[in-house]
Parts: sequence; C-alpha cells; structure tokens
Amino acid sequence: MSVPKQVDVLVIGAGPTGLGAAKRLNQLNSASWALIDSADEAGGLASTDVTPEGFLFDVGGHVIFSHYKYFDDTIEEALPRVSHPLPILPPGYSLFVLPL
Repeated sequence: MSVPKQVDVLVIGAGPTGLGAAKRLNQLNSASWALIDSADEAGGLASTDVTPEGFLFDVGGHVIFSHYKYFDDTIEEALPRVSHPLPILPPGYSLFVLPL
C-alpha cells in the first residue's frame, strides 16, 4: 500500500496510541490522514514473537485502564471481553506444586 504524498495528519507508529489516533481521525472524517509504521504488522510493543520452533513470547504488553468512556468503548470494540471463564490449564494437563 502506498502512502499519499501529502496529508493533513501523519500518524507515526501503529501501536495502541497510533491505532487509537487513526480510529478517531477516521470517525471525524474532517482531515486526510495516513498511518505509517516501521513494522510489517500493527501493535507496536504489544505484539507476540514466534520462535522458529513455534514458541510464542508476548512482548511489551500494555496495561489498559481508564476512566474515560470513549477510550473504554474503543477498547471494548477492539478487544471484546471473554464471555466465559478460560481454564488455567488446558484439558489433559495436570498441576504440580514444586518442589515435589
């Protein structure tokens, strides 16, 4: 995808803040804008690295809390709450207290 040569607003970085700014600019529909990032995927430091063996490592998770309704509504839209509890251990696994 190519970036226009001229925009009213240039959002640099596709982390949570940049994505939030882009969402708001899109809602306002009053200025031309573009979002750029050095990475191939959005998320910024809130991402997951995958090793060649397939292991997943979460990198730089963000703590999300607010008392601002617009922010809370945006997060709820992007990351809906899980409506059922998730098991701590997958089926078939056992919990062992160490040392044995």
